[in-house]
Amino acid sequence: MSSKHLPPDLRRTSLADVFVPQRLQWAVAEASRCLMCDDAPCQQGCAANVDIKKFIRALRSRNIRQAANVIRDANFLIATCGRICPQRELCEARCTAAGLSRPIAIGELQRFVGETVIRGGVKPTFPEATSRGQVGIIGAGPAGLAAAYYLRRAGIVADLYERRAVVGGIPMVGIPTFRLPRAILNAELAFLADAGIQVIHEEAADLAALATRYAALFVACGLGGPRTAGIPGETLRGVFVADHLLETVNLGAEAPRFHGPTVVLGGGNTAFDAASLSLRLGSGSVLVAYRRSDTEMPAWREHRDFSMDEGVTSRFLLIPEEILGDGGAVSGVRFSRAALGAADRSGRRLPHPIPGSHETIACSQVVLAIGNDKPCAWESLGLKAGDKGPAVDPATMATSRPGIFAGGDLVNGGGTVVQAVADGRRAAAAIAARIFQDDLRPREP
Repeated sequence: MSSKHLPPDLRRTSLADVFVPQRLQWAVAEASRCLMCDDAPCQQGCAANVDIKKFIRALRSRNIRQAANVIRDANFLIATCGRICPQRELCEARCTAAGLSRPIAIGELQRFVGETVIRGGVKPTFPEATSRGQVGIIGAGPAGLAAAYYLRRAGIVADLYERRAVVGGIPMVGIPTFRLPRAILNAELAFLADAGIQVIHEEAADLAALATRYAALFVACGLGGPRTAGIPGETLRGVFVADHLLETVNLGAEAPRFHGPTVVLGGGNTAFDAASLSLRLGSGSVLVAYRRSDTEMPAWREHRDFSMDEGVTSRFLLIPEEILGDGGAVSGVRFSRAALGAADRSGRRLPHPIPGSHETIACSQVVLAIGNDKPCAWESLGLKAGDKGPAVDPATMATSRPGIFAGGDLVNGGGTVVQAVADGRRAAAAIAARIFQDDLRPREP
């Protein structure tokens, strides 16, 4: 694995930070490797369109504050995305230097910049507010927070609605603390208090009513609750839902103690986060069982490598049929082996059970990581539907109803944090244009 992480044997039993601290000398040397391409392909691979060449040039000159300002112009979650964004599959995959030796460590450089300004107490500043109470934002995850941040930079103070008792969305409740310590995330979210943005905690906001209250509404309520597998045995002692397990540990509640083997059902990033967490909770071994093949598995390769370096294993073409129990507790999972048929709407081939091909895998815990159900009731707004949620203009995130915008996982069905930030920033620009245009229009006497 990349040297940015501690060796697996030093990290697999601890919830402590797994990233190796970097020094300024390393950052300057790494930045100096950049070829400064005229048409930087790395920037084309960044969903937030961070001016990577410009921030790296600032690092070369040891101007960390300037580097932070450049990144923050496009992505306010500097350190957070430096840690959790799949750079190896995005910006670094397009780096020209990769053809000479290895890609520039863009993610590590961004993390270094973000964490350096956090330690130095350098915070973003905001102009005087010129508008309040005209914009509502539903969801305080990355998309909603980005919209609130970039609106505030335009002088607009939005009302932010969040169903949870905490803000931050998936980075706060779903990313393990050993990959994203909460002190770092909290430092990057401190702008809420500094900027005077009000967070209204409502478990189920009435979207239709809010749409009539505000001149503009940005709906970024994310995905719904986690699905279950819909198989017998899900109520046995020792069955956990990955989202709930991660949230329990991330928010500091008492964590369960695992023992013996654990089987994780799923193939996304959450499955591998839950697998690495299961090791830290005491599992002797962890297997990720996925019903499709390796090529269909949606988890990022870097994510998978991180867990597999720690000892997590994976098997493919296994369809869970039943969670088995002994005395009310999990004792194993019975699977059917699968064959792949035609592709579904996602472009991945559908698995079909092979008759008579059963296999039982013994385990003491089962973790369900198989996706999410329907999100918030955006249909009540009368919006035109897209492939995965409300249909939007990708340039402005505007929906079919004037004044209503949408973005993040609600629209894309579950993307990256950096993509959600980009959605929020684009929506903020369009909303600001709408608000200030309205303010300039002559009022009826």
